[in-house]
Amino acid sequence: MNTMTAARVEIDYPRERERVTSRSYTIRIDAAGAQRCLVSIDDSQFHTCRQADGYFWFDLQDLRAGQHDIVAKALLDNGEVVLSDPRRFRVEF
Repeated sequence: MNTMTAARVEIDYPRERERVTSRSYTIRIDAAGAQRCLVSIDDSQFHTCRQADGYFWFDLQDLRAGQHDIVAKALLDNGEVVLSDPRRFRVEF
């Protein structure tokens, strides 16, 4: 039987090119159909997100000023991995 995966992973917040004015920020990821979700900031290692209220969340701390990129990775029950489109945001104090 051939099954298609309907899973997707999208970074809801921060928005594309959003300006963040705090050293702390919580990323929200919509990853329908995912068992786990991880994020990578500026091509660093992937970090595990927590799940609550139908979304995945990751708390950023001690943000540095400048431009940053996020990629989210969803892990599905069947072992498939789904990546988000990269999301760029800027930190300004």
